[in-house]
Amino acid sequence: MSVSSGKPNIVRIRSTHIFTRHVVYIYATASRVLMLKQLHCTENPDLTVEKYGTLRNRSGVKLRLSNVEFVSDDVLAHWHRVMGRHGFSCKVEYDASTQVVTIVGREQLGWSTWLFVAGACYIVGKMLWHFV
Repeated sequence: MSVSSGKPNIVRIRSTHIFTRHVVYIYATASRVLMLKQLHCTENPDLTVEKYGTLRNRSGVKLRLSNVEFVSDDVLAHWHRVMGRHGFSCKVEYDASTQVVTIVGREQLGWSTWLFVAGACYIVGKMLWHFV
């Protein structure tokens, strides 16, 4: 993955706390390049992976895989596992006429966020039960 413009690529690293969520941006492409390399598989030797765009509010990423000659359940499961390992839930679309796969990856919420939401719902429920 090369940087053709003067603007460096940004890799997003997040650290999650129970009440606040801090997002740190670093100017390196190591983890993203690793994720893109892991999307390659032996069934598609001529596969080309590129970052197609970033979703609104930087909540995810859109990837385009070109020259996809073979798609099976195993290949789709491999792509889902790679995206899941890097913190994304993904939706995969395949166009057989152009041999292009589009992967839309959205950031998954961490366990601490779900714990906070469950605690907040419990407190609101207790307050409603107590006052009603």
